[in-house]
Amino acid sequence: GVGRATLALASNSKPSSILHTDGTANALDAFLHITKNGSIRFNRRIEGTITKTETIELREEYRAALGSTDITVKQVDLFRLTEGAFEPRDVAVVDLTMLSAMTCPRRGEVPADLHLLVRPGGKLVVLRPATENRHAKDEAVFPGFVRAGDSVGEVGTIAHIIRETRRKHRFAVSECYVFERT
Repeated sequence: GVGRATLALASNSKPSSILHTDGTANALDAFLHITKNGSIRFNRRIEGTITKTETIELREEYRAALGSTDITVKQVDLFRLTEGAFEPRDVAVVDLTMLSAMTCPRRGEVPADLHLLVRPGGKLVVLRPATENRHAKDEAVFPGFVRAGDSVGEVGTIAHIIRETRRKHRFAVSECYVFERT
């Protein structure tokens, strides 16, 4: 769901500050609502005009983490980051999974200025589409970062559904990488 990776990081790693980014205002509004109120009700489209009202409750460990972690929420276009637009954080979570969508105009590209999101020594958590060449030199793909070592473990693979268009959903596999800014 919206912000799950950010809340899990706040709960497990306990960084002092996290930057949660998203390109859409709706997703950020949902994230802010659930962190403020502890739950969110929404209508999930089942088919056509048929919807079902659902409620998501914030897990207790996530609620506890909200009190000790400064989470900044920003709507950003990752391809148009500018120096000084906001203060870099200890951890930034970036979701690049939509770069695999057929409708994405920047399909396959990786934003060049991700280093602006994270302080030197900070962590960049990247969700990106799984590729056939999983062992490519990540330093070439993410300049200014090195893969975090054994303390983070191996790459996590996440199966999920991507909404490509209003009526088209597809199964996708994404990988979660953790990088450290040099």
